[in-house]
Amino acid sequence: MAAVQVLWLWHKLAGCSASAPRMLTVARNMPDGTWWHAAKTTLANHGFVCPSLIESEIAPPEILEVARHDKAVRRTLLRRYKLTVVQPRALARDDREFVMAAQKDLLGFQLAVQHVFPNRVCLAWEGADVHLATSDWECLRWWAVVRTTACWPCQMCGGTSSVDLLDECPLCGEVQVDVAHCLHVCPGTESLFNSCLGNFMSRQIDAQIFFAVLFHTSVGPTLDLARAKYVAAAVRLALSLGETA
Repeated sequence: MAAVQVLWLWHKLAGCSASAPRMLTVARNMPDGTWWHAAKTTLANHGFVCPSLIESEIAPPEILEVARHDKAVRRTLLRRYKLTVVQPRALARDDREFVMAAQKDLLGFQLAVQHVFPNRVCLAWEGADVHLATSDWECLRWWAVVRTTACWPCQMCGGTSSVDLLDECPLCGEVQVDVAHCLHVCPGTESLFNSCLGNFMSRQIDAQIFFAVLFHTSVGPTLDLARAKYVAAAVRLALSLGETA
């Protein structure tokens, strides 16, 4: 979004390049399908409002005039405009949209998205070692998918899509089970839990607290990986023994 806004205003203003006015005029006078129309439509659809480079007053008129003919000055000016004017507004808009979207309920976990994602830039493996084994990163991927959907990720093992419920738990025979059952109460995954997380937490706690701990943001590299390994192992075991959608 920030790049689109900068590009659009860079051509719109005639304050950054001697050739910009002509390019802008041609683009605006075309019926449709130009970069100008695409950028304008995108910004309008997203309700993104941002002051122009001139309106932002980040540089006096004489510097704007220099920038029209000096590439280095133009580059510096546009970068300053992007970082100090456009980007903060774009990120603030992203934050507002995230807050709204994060109110979605993860029904099986009895939590809302915001309870496990405190903010939109929280990936929950910020502290993970970049040199983790491939199998460990695969566990983190399974954990992340389950965390964001609260569903059975059947698409990760041959199915076509995630599903809310399995007709029957292949580990204990319980009917109409969600992934929360597998992770929290299924006797068929208790030994996996004990081996992965038995030293850190218990399943004998309220479901909401259990899943808040299991899927919340990073609490440390060791526990983060232990959580991912448990979720991946338990869910893969159940799906490997059952029928995927």
